[in-house]
Amino acid sequence: MAAIQVKDGMDTLKNSARPRITNRLLTYHSGMYRLIVAVLLTVASAQPPVWWPEGPCGMSPYPDAGDACPIGEPCVSPQIVGGIIARDNEFPWQVSVRDADGHKCGGVLLNDRWVISAATCTNGLNPGELIVVLGAINRTDPGSAYNTVAIFEHELYDASNYDNDLTLIKTTDNIAMSELVVPICAPDPSESYEGYDAEASGWGTLSSGGQTPDELRYTTLRTINNTLCQDLFPGNEVTSGMICAGDGGSYQDRDTCQGDAGGPLGWKNGQGQYVLIGLTSWGISCAAGYPGVYTRVSQFSNWITEKMEKN
Repeated sequence: MAAIQVKDGMDTLKNSARPRITNRLLTYHSGMYRLIVAVLLTVASAQPPVWWPEGPCGMSPYPDAGDACPIGEPCVSPQIVGGIIARDNEFPWQVSVRDADGHKCGGVLLNDRWVISAATCTNGLNPGELIVVLGAINRTDPGSAYNTVAIFEHELYDASNYDNDLTLIKTTDNIAMSELVVPICAPDPSESYEGYDAEASGWGTLSSGGQTPDELRYTTLRTINNTLCQDLFPGNEVTSGMICAGDGGSYQDRDTCQGDAGGPLGWKNGQGQYVLIGLTSWGISCAAGYPGVYTRVSQFSNWITEKMEKN
């Protein structure tokens, strides 16, 4: 089995639209009989899931956010691995999860009290040991820092293969929203998001075990189906709770790396809104001919919603 590298800062190796149920009464008249039929209709609506905030989501202050590093073309400033420096607050849902030593992992803003990240990043830690920072472009920027009151790792997180690699972090105080601090949109639980071009962002190293940049960087990756991904990882299990990005071929110089774990893999929809489809999780080295593996967020929509509702 190939050696797995978790992409946190510790390893020196590396709903949308829930159907809405409505009742419609249809009244029929036929002689002496009046038949009232209750028809239960399932209407696919754009109602946000419970864990969305009220108001806009997934909107960057830049209409062309994420467009500078398209698939099939070199990044504007190649140097995340094979990525480009993000503009100030280009991804305003990006979170820096920090401990006493500074930046530890990435995270993603879901609403005014909740951040999602990788369980890899919080495993064994207490809430008081972490802060979440928003609005920072450099990993040492003070940004807007919030203390944390609770951490909820997925109960089935498996540190041996990184299955169910997600955690929810609740802040002590409400997070102030602005043009520079915006939650990302929720994924559609029924969508696979395979074959999509999506942006991964973070402050991870520029190569396996290499230099850690100060600036937030991003790169564009194409997601692939799990069957192909499993074929590329014959010694490691790719579960239904994972989604892979990068095919290890035509653009194998792009990848997430150490320090990126928990950060977003976001897809920009036709309305220009970013949707959270993955969280950086694990891989084999960085940009070494393998895809990166991400937590498939749509697989955990119910879990996320339940934790937020009950806590």
